[in-house]
Amino acid sequence: MAGLLLDPATDLWADWGLLDVPDPNRSQTQQQEQQSFRDFIVAAYPGYAFHTWAERLIALLQRVADGELNRLIVCCPTRLGKSLLVSKLFPAYWVSRYPQRFCAIASYSAELAYAHSREARHYYRAVGHPLSKDSTAVGNWLTPERGGCIAAGVRGPFTGKGYALGIIDAPYKGPEDANSAGQRQKLIEWFQSVWLTRAEPGVNGSAGAAQVVVDIHSRFLFESWVFQRRKARELSPREFKELMLKAQEEAYGEALATRHPYMWAVKGHYYGADFYNYPYTFGLLFGLAVYQEAKEDPGFAGRYEALLAESGRYRAKELALRFGFDLESVDFWRRGIRVLEEKVAQLERMISP
Repeated sequence: MAGLLLDPATDLWADWGLLDVPDPNRSQTQQQEQQSFRDFIVAAYPGYAFHTWAERLIALLQRVADGELNRLIVCCPTRLGKSLLVSKLFPAYWVSRYPQRFCAIASYSAELAYAHSREARHYYRAVGHPLSKDSTAVGNWLTPERGGCIAAGVRGPFTGKGYALGIIDAPYKGPEDANSAGQRQKLIEWFQSVWLTRAEPGVNGSAGAAQVVVDIHSRFLFESWVFQRRKARELSPREFKELMLKAQEEAYGEALATRHPYMWAVKGHYYGADFYNYPYTFGLLFGLAVYQEAKEDPGFAGRYEALLAESGRYRAKELALRFGFDLESVDFWRRGIRVLEEKVAQLERMISP
């Protein structure tokens, strides 16, 4: 069978069957002129009946796709076609525009989320976009560029998955759940401890950065206090809860509307030998410092590709030194923080009267 792999006649994807090797550029995946959401609907669903309410929602979703809106809440009576537009057609359109990124769909049940994802997959393929050969399941389908769509029920298994576009459609099964204080609290806890933590940086990276800088800092405070007290004796669940609330209060201040006293119990990261925050904070600030270098040095692109190519060959400190970065320098890490400071200043200008 020698010669079958990477032979265009027999291995059309030329990827050796490996998940982390992109499929080759096919004619149907070449860069095309950007299509509007409305035009996509016409192509994917020729019989769609446009009406005034739908046109308004389509315009808002177009702004989401264009990066002008990063949050949208849609409230309307049943049977107006909200789910068709928001949870089926729009994910297909969005993934077709950003085939290297992930959309996540959540509903009160996994079955409903899968149904939305199935339809999104159908509309994505209806306009000629291909799926990756190794993952076409309704709950996790991929594009040749390794983006795609994932789906799960509220409080379902999103662990290990991230998304750039998140859609929650019908988080409650009905009025009984919506009117239950207990059910509402469970949803809030899932939203804060799972859904938000799976969000990847958006167009400007602010959401993901805030998650790492603020939330991960609260976890560092919690672990520091736990380790210090644990030297003397074991701690009770009540003490863990008190320390977690104290850490969230110190890190978030008034910015967090609801505290999560059981975060220590639902995150497996706490039960390891290393601090929860270290790899997240290291990765974010290192990446931002490198990003700042790229902004200042127009010729950095070649060095960046070399840095990525050599990242598995050297330890972090040695790798950084090979490209002129000193990880023991405070100023190196401050370069990354300055990028975040610029984002905060931009946000403050936007919301100031």
